[in-house]
Amino acid sequence: MKRKMPDNSFSLIDLYPKDVINSKGEKKKFDENSIAKILNKETGLDIHIAEEVAEDTIRKIIGLGMKEITTNYIRELICVELTQRGMHKYRNLFARAINLVNISFKLDEEFFDKYKIIHPDWGPLGYITYKRTYARIIEAENRKEEFWETIRRVVEGCYSIQKEHCMKLSLPWSDSKAQRSAQKMFEKIWNFKFSPPGRGLWMMGTEFIARHGSMSLNNCGFASTEDINLKYSKAFEFMMDALMLGVGVGFDTKGAGKITIKQPKEGSLEFQLPDSREGWVESLKLMIDAYFLGKQVPKYDFSLVRPAGEPIRGFGGIASGPEPLKKMLEDVQNILESRIGEKITSLDIVDIMNHIGKCVVSGNVRRSAEIALGDPADSDFITCKQDQEKLYSHRWASNNSVFAVKGLDYSFIADQIAINGEPGIFWLENAKAYSRIRDNPDYKDKKAAGVNPCITGDTLIAIADGRNAIPIKQLAEEGLDIPVYCKNDEGITTIRMMRNPRITGYNEKICEVNLDDGSSIKCTNNHKFLMKDGSQKAAINLKPKDSIIITSKWQTTWSEIMGEDKTKKSIYWLVNNGKKNIFEHTLFFEKLRKTKIKPGYIIHHKDRNILNNNISNLELLLKNKHDALHDISGDNNPMRFWYPHASIEEKQKYHDRMSIATAKESNPRYSGFTNQQLYQEMLSIIKKTGIPLTTTSWVEHSRKYGYIHNFNEFRGKLVNLIKKANIDSGFEHFENPALMREYKRYIKLLETSDFELIFNEGIWLVKYCELCDTEFQVKY
Repeated sequence: MKRKMPDNSFSLIDLYPKDVINSKGEKKKFDENSIAKILNKETGLDIHIAEEVAEDTIRKIIGLGMKEITTNYIRELICVELTQRGMHKYRNLFARAINLVNISFKLDEEFFDKYKIIHPDWGPLGYITYKRTYARIIEAENRKEEFWETIRRVVEGCYSIQKEHCMKLSLPWSDSKAQRSAQKMFEKIWNFKFSPPGRGLWMMGTEFIARHGSMSLNNCGFASTEDINLKYSKAFEFMMDALMLGVGVGFDTKGAGKITIKQPKEGSLEFQLPDSREGWVESLKLMIDAYFLGKQVPKYDFSLVRPAGEPIRGFGGIASGPEPLKKMLEDVQNILESRIGEKITSLDIVDIMNHIGKCVVSGNVRRSAEIALGDPADSDFITCKQDQEKLYSHRWASNNSVFAVKGLDYSFIADQIAINGEPGIFWLENAKAYSRIRDNPDYKDKKAAGVNPCITGDTLIAIADGRNAIPIKQLAEEGLDIPVYCKNDEGITTIRMMRNPRITGYNEKICEVNLDDGSSIKCTNNHKFLMKDGSQKAAINLKPKDSIIITSKWQTTWSEIMGEDKTKKSIYWLVNNGKKNIFEHTLFFEKLRKTKIKPGYIIHHKDRNILNNNISNLELLLKNKHDALHDISGDNNPMRFWYPHASIEEKQKYHDRMSIATAKESNPRYSGFTNQQLYQEMLSIIKKTGIPLTTTSWVEHSRKYGYIHNFNEFRGKLVNLIKKANIDSGFEHFENPALMREYKRYIKLLETSDFELIFNEGIWLVKYCELCDTEFQVKY
């Protein structure tokens, strides 16, 4: 028998500390994998580099030979390792995260108990909008926040920043006072007494803010290219960085002519993109530097960029994959490659900025909002949106305006504005002089260099996506470009894209324009209306009896329009485009698909809802194919296959559902009268006239007094209800209409005739034989 040898195998794990003691004194098992994850989470350091730092940190821990170690000690060792590697930015972020853990503000847990089981007064759409737009994902529980959790994050985030500020500057801080104040803030937000801005609801209190600062809480920013010959790619880097954080950015073209595009150095620079916002911005910098400074063109490795569809854990959203970034870098390179040896132009600047905006939108991080400010004498800039190919490619990404100067002839600019509404005119000197335009000049904004991109939020916008009219506030919250109805110079209705609907001002002076149909439009004083004579008037200049052009839209049926095929009762939207009436789905399809519908073709509504004119629901089909799709006769009727095989219970459920679905107002044939009400009316007629009721007399009565006489199968038969009323009133009833009319005549004769009459399938006169007194009957 062999002797069993002892197991002397050795593992590196045996050298690890057995336990970790956290700041609360709790013991947990040492997990070597958590170091890299925490470092990546708290600083944004690339996970692969974080794993290398963690590996060297663990070597230091093993060298200590400790059975237990505190989390604070591990963090100090990580900071040492980051410092030794020269990674001071990440060391500072990690050290700050340590401090934030220790000084972060928390509301009392019991305070939330009552809010966890109730909802605020949302109104009809508030909760849906909140869940869609502001509730962040709680990954550990695979769900989105509830409103109390969002407010908690926001309030605790605000007070944590305030507490950190006080600690840094040795200012007084009272936890009890802060607790009372924070609870009051929570309650005011809960009751909608005040609300943080949208980006505040989305970002405040997140690790992203703690790690990267407050940039993503800003509404807008501005990047000047005036010093492009000194700062090179900085303005473009800022544009991309800010847009990816949801910040709207303005930029100018003052760098035009200040730098010559260089031939890049031979060879290529290998660059593996980190899976981060900073990595995307760095890739743009390297491409621009190659042509601004004559460096090597980068050769990109996108392997670390997460694939499309994965969540973005920092800022939030869904990853687009590397494709939008690849396309942007190619487009920027093509622009610069074609300009080698030449001065950069205003259009080069606009195009690069617009490609950045397009990339950010495609990247599904945030919608991008840009405004470009150009020279009023730069005709290329002023007319750049008239290049249709480039407009639809990328120049849609910015609203364009010019810096206004006194004494300039603006007729050329005005002509371009008449074509497509751009460029706008911006008076920079006024922006510098007036912090509030209604006050005297105070030059509080004397350093202003640009601007960032009206009607009130409740104004209904006639949108061309099948939803009819939507408040512009809702469109701004949705954050999408949207097709809208508008009028061209001839007053003809057309469809154009509304770009970046958004808030452009607060506390502005508002005009209310009242129309003769009782509706009204609220807008700023300078909002222009197209008049019936083709001119334009600002709202402030409108007078009573002025005629503005409107677009009429209503519902109608095919038979009402065409005067044919009376069976076609389906309801469609019809629009008057200024010259003729046209089906809305036809207008949408032709304008948005840029095509004319040829004879023999019909627009098909994919979901069979002919009022849903969203372009994605419209499909052009040959007429015979369209007719076949809508044919449910014979074997095309799905009920023909289902009903014979359905169980008794399934059939009963079907009939019950149909009964509910077609009850009362849901039934197009609903009259408002029940059978019992009709029966009582019949009894009343019989009592009043003293004669039985016939079908003919009921039809006459119902037409005169608004009752019904056409019964469907669910009501039963009209004659049965009349029969019941007659019998219950003491009369007989006969199924034969002619016999019933004769019986009715018989009843009338009983009141007026002095003969003895009987009814036996007709009126008979009773007589007696004069000789034998025998009774006999003769036809009356």
